[in-house]
Amino acid sequence: FMVKTTTEGEITALHRSMKNYVAYLRENPDSLIVRFVGAHSIWMYGVELYFVVMLNIFPHEALSERYDLKGSWENRHGYNGSRKRHRKESGKSVPLFQDNDLRQMIAIDKKETQNIAAQIKRD
Repeated sequence: FMVKTTTEGEITALHRSMKNYVAYLRENPDSLIVRFVGAHSIWMYGVELYFVVMLNIFPHEALSERYDLKGSWENRHGYNGSRKRHRKESGKSVPLFQDNDLRQMIAIDKKETQNIAAQIKRD
């Protein structure tokens, strides 16, 4: 699972759209839209904190690289992966790269590319 802090307004918007969201995901099981499994709040130190729980899309195999891609080139360097945001993977630290660190082509089969593009269009 992945946990992300959010705002009360985003939780409210998620609750409002939940019926349509669930119906869409049932009709489109191959959707690339994130799978929310919970929206919560807790009180800590006198402050109410909001967070969502999502299914983790990372494979279960050990990772050698991770990329946080936003589609922007501004301030999107992971300092060659030396950022402090490392994740332990099979006892090894896996660096977090960003948009400008991705220097290689990603090869995807033509049919798979068409499937992904069609799904993005539906989503």
